[in-house]
Amino acid sequence: MGMPPVKTYDPEREKPILVEAGQYIRFVAIDEETYRQIQEKTARGEYQCVVHREV
Repeated sequence: MGMPPVKTYDPEREKPILVEAGQYIRFVAIDEETYRQIQEKTARGEYQCVVHREV
């Protein structure tokens, strides 16, 4: 697994662990510019990970 631009564990977050038991994670290839943009948004608290629910 590569280095995602969003920390999967951050003790400073309200919910320190990004995913919950039973959830699936899908990694998508992104270019370096997009990676940096996501990092910057995350640092400013503006980035939201998308959670899709199975129906």
